[in-house]
Amino acid sequence: WLVKNKEKGETFTDFISTKRKNKVTKVRNKICILKMDDDIPDAYLKRLQKYCQAFFFGIKVKILNVSVDVPTLLENGHIQSRIRKETGKVQYLASDILNLIIEQFLPEDAYCVIGVINKDLYPKPTW
Repeated sequence: WLVKNKEKGETFTDFISTKRKNKVTKVRNKICILKMDDDIPDAYLKRLQKYCQAFFFGIKVKILNVSVDVPTLLENGHIQSRIRKETGKVQYLASDILNLIIEQFLPEDAYCVIGVINKDLYPKPTW
């Protein structure tokens, strides 16, 4: 990634001095996993859930009972896409997906949501 893309980066000191941090609270205390692709097997989501429970010890991890089909959202105009020149395959605009998660699928008790998708994403239209 960094070979092709110049980024300023962030030191540990920069990170800990950041004023805005997402902190686990009594209300927002769960990691939520959101299936965003019908090609993702449920067994994979369960393995991811177990891994997150082990890695983030003490935080409850739940798989959300909704499934988001990105191609359908694309057809409905909720997500932008483009064809990647190098591969000829579809890419989806990551910020549209993130906004959709925040607007429609972010539970009140979520510390964070992990959107699981098996599609190529791009970060912004100019990239």
